[in-house]
Amino acid sequence: MANVSKQAAGSSDDLTPICALGASAGGLRALQEFFRAVDPKLGWAQAHLHTAPVEVHRADRHELLRVPGIGPKGADAILRARRHGTLRDLGDLQRLGILANRAAAVILLNGKSPVQQLRLF
Repeated sequence: MANVSKQAAGSSDDLTPICALGASAGGLRALQEFFRAVDPKLGWAQAHLHTAPVEVHRADRHELLRVPGIGPKGADAILRARRHGTLRDLGDLQRLGILANRAAAVILLNGKSPVQQLRLF
């Protein structure tokens, strides 16, 4: 079965354990394409944080790091900025070096979803 998995995954060892569990070659290709197309952090956030967004003013560092667009430096910048005042809008987050457009869908600012411009196309 290991030989089949290497052929199905394009001679890559990264999907061998999945093949050993009985996944088909076509299913593996679809799974592989899915993981290439979706940023893992964004995919996790869409699945888990969409129904329970993160409140930026109450979240600890670990919770902030789960938000797409907020990395370690951004989380630390938010924690420092909270000591000096409130973050009111996406512009405040952008000034801290955060990719606010990526974070907007899964965060709350003062209990409300931030206002964001909708895409036309």
